[in-house]
Amino acid sequence: AIHGMSSQFRAISRSVSRDSLVSTDMDISVSKETERLIPEVIAHQGCTSRLALVVVSVLMGAINFGYNTSVLNTPEDVIRSNLEDEYVDDFSWAIIVSIFCIGGLIGSSLAPPILDTIGRKRFLAYNGIFLTAVLLFEASSVSVLMFVIARLGIGISCGGTTVAVPLYLGEIAPVSLRGSLGTLNQFAMVVGILLAQVLGKPLGYDPWWSVLLGIGAIFSSLQVVLGLLLVESPRWLVMNGQPEKAEKILRMLRGSGEESEEYLSVELESMVALAEEERQEISVKSLVRNADLQFPFMVG
Repeated sequence: AIHGMSSQFRAISRSVSRDSLVSTDMDISVSKETERLIPEVIAHQGCTSRLALVVVSVLMGAINFGYNTSVLNTPEDVIRSNLEDEYVDDFSWAIIVSIFCIGGLIGSSLAPPILDTIGRKRFLAYNGIFLTAVLLFEASSVSVLMFVIARLGIGISCGGTTVAVPLYLGEIAPVSLRGSLGTLNQFAMVVGILLAQVLGKPLGYDPWWSVLLGIGAIFSSLQVVLGLLLVESPRWLVMNGQPEKAEKILRMLRGSGEESEEYLSVELESMVALAEEERQEISVKSLVRNADLQFPFMVG
């Protein structure tokens, strides 16, 4: 992903990135002057220090998702022997492990309307606080019931993370880096899985297994603290009728300068046009009847 940020690879993506800023099918089109400047906007875009800090902050959630996916693998026998002073049977352990997926389904289903209502920034902050609480609860669990409740809560939080993180990254990233930054979400998940396995070797035994489970709270706490660096999604602000705030945040993420100001106005105008297009509701019936969308709809 870092390699993809180089100017050489950004140049390769310009031909397809242009379509992300303006669509020929838009009912509300951008001005001809804006369309003329779009190739220059894409060429000018890069990764600023503020954008890098925001990306690192939001990726704490993706790392935690990967970590909690596999953290129970190594200390399984130890945990099953220590809960309720008796060995946990296979069925109870299966419930503890699988309830995480049920929570993920619930969290990923609840996240979209909440994200649209309160915004991306506040959702990520609240989600980080909630995850910290349930991770500490899991680390102190002494019964199967406590473990099930904790794993359900962790699953709900991680389910929300799988929706919020890629959405947020896509909305704050410049067009030329959108693909590169998008891959960081999956990369962070794999890093979390790797950390769980590596740390499970020295800590996956009595009495350190609770510490192993509690380490996830460090990442969620970092997410909350670093969340102070987060900015609201410019696209969400535009969609909620706040283009002035969106322009201010874009200026923070893209850098300043006379040349940047012109390019920033082009990106903002294109964002407003796209938001107007997305306000037009599309029913399932019209989606099925659209010949261009039928095949991708069936594949999805």
